Amino acid sequence: MKRKTRISKLRLGKALLCLARKAQISFMSLLLFLVLGVISCATQPAVPSNTPKPVTGSTPARNPAPTAAGQKPAPAVEKTTAPRPSTIILEGARRHRVVWGDTLSSLSKKYYGKENGYYFPIIMLASSGVVFNPDVIIPGMILTIPDLNKNLADPQARSKIKSYIKDTAKIYEWKRDTKTKNRLIQLSNSL
Repeated sequence: MKRKTRISKLRLGKALLCLARKAQISFMSLLLFLVLGVISCATQPAVPSNTPKPVTGSTPARNPAPTAAGQKPAPAVEKTTAPRPSTIILEGARRHRVVWGDTLSSLSKKYYGKENGYYFPIIMLASSGVVFNPDVIIPGMILTIPDLNKNLADPQARSKIKSYIKDTAKIYEWKRDTKTKNRLIQLSNSL
C-alpha cells in the first residue's frame, strides 16, 4: 500500500511541476503580449471616430457650436506639439517562413551576420503581429526581416530599435536569463 501512495505522490509531483512550467510560460507569454500591446498602443494612438480633430492653431476656438439641451460645449483643442513615435523601416525587408529548428537568434545570425545574433528584437518588432514570445516561433510562421543597415542609418528607426531592445532585455530579466539580458542591454547602449 505504501508503494502505491509513493508512486501516486511522484505522479502528482510531476503533474504539479508540469503545470507550474506551463503556468510560467503562459505568464511570460501574457507579459510579453502586454509589453508589445503597450508599445503598439504608444505608436498608434487610438482616436474614436466621434472625437473632434485637433485645431492647428495656437488659439482656442472662438465660438463653440451650439449643443443639445443639457450638454456642455466641447472644450477648445489646442495645437498638439508632440511628434508621433517613429517606427522601423520595412522597405526592402525580406520574408522568412519558419522551419523546424529556427530561432529568432539563429535567423538574426543568418540575415545580419554571425556576430549579430542579439539583433533578434528587430525581427520581433517587424513581425509584431506574429511573434509574441522571443523564445517561441512555430514552423509555418512568416516573419519580416527588415534591412539592418537601413534601420541603423536612420536616427528615428535606430531610436525605436534601441528602446525595443531595452524592453526585450526586461523580458529576459523576468525570465531570469541574465546572460541574454546583459547582452541586450549592452547592444542597446551601443546604439
